[in-house]
Amino acid sequence: MDFSQVKAITIPEGNVLRILSGATVLWERTGLPAEYQEVEYLESTGTQYIDTGIKGTENTKVDIAFQVTGDNFLPFGARRGATTGAFAIWSSNGNVGSALRIGFDGTAGYTGPATTRYKYHIVFGKEGAFVNDTKVWTPSNYTSFETPGTLLVFGYRPTPTLMSPCGMKLFALKLWENNVLARDLVPCYRKIDNVAGMYDVVNGVFYTNAGTGEFNVGADVIVLPADYQRVEYIKSTSDGGQWIDTGVPGENSNLRIDVSYMWDVVPVGGSYQNIISAYINETSNCTRIIQYGAGNTYVDVNIRANRSPAYRGTRVAGTRYNDSLTRTYYDVNGERLVLTETVTGSSNNHNLHLFSSSNHSGYAKSLRLYNCKLYDGNTIVRDFIPCYRKIDNVAGLYDVINDAFYPNGGSGAFTVGADV
Repeated sequence: MDFSQVKAITIPEGNVLRILSGATVLWERTGLPAEYQEVEYLESTGTQYIDTGIKGTENTKVDIAFQVTGDNFLPFGARRGATTGAFAIWSSNGNVGSALRIGFDGTAGYTGPATTRYKYHIVFGKEGAFVNDTKVWTPSNYTSFETPGTLLVFGYRPTPTLMSPCGMKLFALKLWENNVLARDLVPCYRKIDNVAGMYDVVNGVFYTNAGTGEFNVGADVIVLPADYQRVEYIKSTSDGGQWIDTGVPGENSNLRIDVSYMWDVVPVGGSYQNIISAYINETSNCTRIIQYGAGNTYVDVNIRANRSPAYRGTRVAGTRYNDSLTRTYYDVNGERLVLTETVTGSSNNHNLHLFSSSNHSGYAKSLRLYNCKLYDGNTIVRDFIPCYRKIDNVAGLYDVINDAFYPNGGSGAFTVGADV
C-alpha cells in the first residue's frame, strides 16, 4: 500500500503514529498535530524543567542541542555520582566557567569549557561522546547500570528525589533505548492556551513544565508547503550570475530591509557585489546593501548612487551578519550604526533584487542567504525562506506571506545548505 500522502489515520483509541510491517516502517507521521505550534527553542529561567520519564542505562543514547543562559551549568540527566551510575551533562562545580562533564556510568570525560552564549550539540552513549560533531571520548569504564532517577532536561537529578535547575534554551532532544527511538521532543506551545512545552512525536505526548513559573519560547517555526523543502541557506556560485527579483520597489519612505547573510569569500579589489539592491546606474537613486572590496560595505537608502554612501564598514568571511535597514537607521547584529548621508526624496521605483543590482550586474559571489524580510512600515510584505522545489530540486526562496516561490532569474543555479 502507498501511504506517502497520508498525514494521519484516526481510530477510536486515538491517532496512529506509525504503521509497521515487521520492523519496516510503512508510514510515520511527521511534524506536530495541528493543535501545536513548533518554535525554535524552549527557554527556562532556572525554575522550570521537564521529566522525560526515562532512566539512563548503558543502552541509552541522547542527542541534545542547547544553550545555557544562566549561572548554573546543569542542563540534562541524572546520576548517582560523578563516576558511578551517571547519564548526565554538567560542569565540574555546577557553574558556568568550569569544565564541562559528560557522564556515562564510570566515565566522566571531556573537560572543554562550560560556557554561556554557546550552542552545544552533544550526542553520547556507549559508542562515545560527540560535542558539536567532534568525538571527545569513548567510554571504557562502565558496567550494567541505571540512574537513580529519571532523566531531566533544563536541570539534572543528583539523587532520586532532588533536581538542580538550569536556565537554558533547548532546541531539540532525542533519546534512544536499545537503539530504538524512545523520545523525540520538539519545542512548541499548545495553541488553545499558549502553554509551552515539548511534544514527543514518538509517543504523541505533550510534556509541560514540572517546575514553577513558565517557559519562554523562540519564534514560530515556519512550515513550507509539502512540495518544498526548507534549507539552511541558498548560496550563489563563485562566479555569480544568479538573482531574484523581490517585486518590492526600493523607493518607499516606510521600507525596512532585514537580511541575514554570510560571505564564504569576501570580495576583493574594486568590484561591487550586491547583497540586496534597487540600482540602475550612477545617476539614479538607489537603496542597497553592497560589498565593495574586502574592507567596504556600502549602504545607501534612496540616495544618488554616485554620492558618498550612507554607511561604510567592513565584513569578514565566515561570519554571519544580520542587517536591518531603514531610512533612519542601520543595525548590524543588533548594533545600531549611524547613517551619515541625507536621504533625498527623488523617485526610485526599481524593484529590490537579491544577489545582484536591478540591472542584473554586480553579482554577489559565494554569498549565503539565510533569510530576508521586507516591510512597508510595520506590515511585512515579503518573508523569504531558503528552500528547493522537491519535484526538480530547483533552489530559491519561498515567500510565506504571499505563498509564492522565487527561483533564480539569472544564469547557473543556487546551491543549498542542509535540510531544516
